[in-house]
Amino acid sequence: EEPFFPQVSFLSAFRVRAAYGESGQRPSFRDAAKFFSPVSVMISDVDVPGVTIGSEATGFGAGNALLKPEKSKEYEFGFDLGFLGDRLALELTRYDKTTYDALIARDLPGSLGATAFRLENIGRVRNHGFEMLLKAKVFDTPNASFDLTLNGTTANSRILELGEGIEPIPVNSDFQIHKEGLPPGSYYQAPYTFSDANGDRLISMDEVVVADEPVGLGTPFPKRMLSVTPDLTLFRYVRVSGLFEYRGGHKLLNLTERFRCNFTQTCRGLQDASAPLEEQARAMATLLGTEAGFVEDADFVKFRELAVTLNAPERWAGRMGVASVSLTLAGRNLKTWTDYTGFDPGANENAANTNFSTDEFNTQPQVRYFTARVNVGW
Repeated sequence: EEPFFPQVSFLSAFRVRAAYGESGQRPSFRDAAKFFSPVSVMISDVDVPGVTIGSEATGFGAGNALLKPEKSKEYEFGFDLGFLGDRLALELTRYDKTTYDALIARDLPGSLGATAFRLENIGRVRNHGFEMLLKAKVFDTPNASFDLTLNGTTANSRILELGEGIEPIPVNSDFQIHKEGLPPGSYYQAPYTFSDANGDRLISMDEVVVADEPVGLGTPFPKRMLSVTPDLTLFRYVRVSGLFEYRGGHKLLNLTERFRCNFTQTCRGLQDASAPLEEQARAMATLLGTEAGFVEDADFVKFRELAVTLNAPERWAGRMGVASVSLTLAGRNLKTWTDYTGFDPGANENAANTNFSTDEFNTQPQVRYFTARVNVGW
């Protein structure tokens, strides 16, 4: 709308925007305080009262008098474009966020006689990426219209520093780690190589070589996310909509299969001579002390939802004494496409995602279900 901006027939909107902000996240009200739990102790065959530090259920409660809020500084900039009378609209945003004094649950040695974890303020963490929203009205006629929406995000995170004198922090029974230069909660295991040296299509332990040092194997959090939402309307009375979701660039620890190989020794890699060499090798490698073979690519595409809505004509609704009536039939979690070999690449047994812990261990996959709903308006 400014006189200096050239008028282009196909460009209907152009906006540039930028923002900067600071925010904080405070610990919960008692994270800095040590508290005790009452217990009963047997001494000389007599129950006497006692206390333990913190809570066995949560693993917290040792307290940290030096604890303070974490603080974040973020800036973003982007632009919005509209084409052909806003029949096609694009929003693109770049964001960059740095968190200082990040709140991290740090393992405590058992020799302290305290709790398993204690919250501490540790170093700096950076998160950055892009956000994109694309809306398109593909066609719009009196009898039919079709809209398409794409919503995408990239997300990259890295620990810039842990703090002076702080060693890398193991997470999730040493499967993951907080370490400078790696994303928070990265999977951290010793890699291995294998070869079928004698050509018998069977991998033995002496055909697997495990590296001396662990390395970062990837983040459990998606680096790329995209959702696609098509929406078709026919004759004003029938609407068909769907949702497809993609997530990629991340890993997931298949702890279910690792447990079967390492503890029950019932996994295919150990019991089936026709199993792929990769499965045999990871089964041998876990017996040699590394779980790297069970940190799998977790990229997936999910057909999240399909819904069909039937709207009754207004005169039909009027005969029933109401303003509107509609029937919606919907299905959720209809299909998953992935190379992940476990139950569900989107599963996590640690539902609260405590301290970045992420793995799939006999976790129920997302349930497929169908619903029918009737909406009546007055």
